[in-house]
Amino acid sequence: MTPPGSPRVVLRDSTWKQRLAFSTFWLFMAAVAVRVLWEVAHDIATSPQISVAGTACVVALVLAMNFFAWCGLLSTLRDAAWLAGSALTVRGAFSTRTVDLAASTVQGQVHDTRGGPSIYLVARDVATGRTVELRMGTGGRVDLTPQQLDALADAVLAGAHQQGGDGRHLLLSERLRMYYRRPAQVGRYLWADPS
Repeated sequence: MTPPGSPRVVLRDSTWKQRLAFSTFWLFMAAVAVRVLWEVAHDIATSPQISVAGTACVVALVLAMNFFAWCGLLSTLRDAAWLAGSALTVRGAFSTRTVDLAASTVQGQVHDTRGGPSIYLVARDVATGRTVELRMGTGGRVDLTPQQLDALADAVLAGAHQQGGDGRHLLLSERLRMYYRRPAQVGRYLWADPS
């Protein structure tokens, strides 16, 4: 898979300022949820007129809000992606997935979202069936540097050599290198099939 001592190329990691801002927001959301839960508990203790069903609904809503706040905080602190040799690792809130790009089928995808198209590199390990999606950018723009794109292109190109000169790997590696040569929004067009 990856030779020992391969350099690690960080593809996605948040800065300390981003982590601080997101952490503050999610902790605020969790504090609001706890405060609302405290008020509901106080109202239940002091008023005999409150219905059990209404109270249960409010408590469930507040607990769900608190759960999503903590999940958001966890995903903010853990979100990262890196490349070690040809092994691509993407870490999310609850899992870390790794595939060897040289032994995988690799393709580009564009997902239409409210903020514009999101650009992904999707790798599926042929042997295990494990799939990893690397978000490369949003709004039609790629957020990776030329050095990161070159490292990805080299890892994908290694798959072309291992799998007997597969033209799709060669085409994808060339398209990855084209991203930083074109400053315009090119995400959808570079993934398009040339035929």
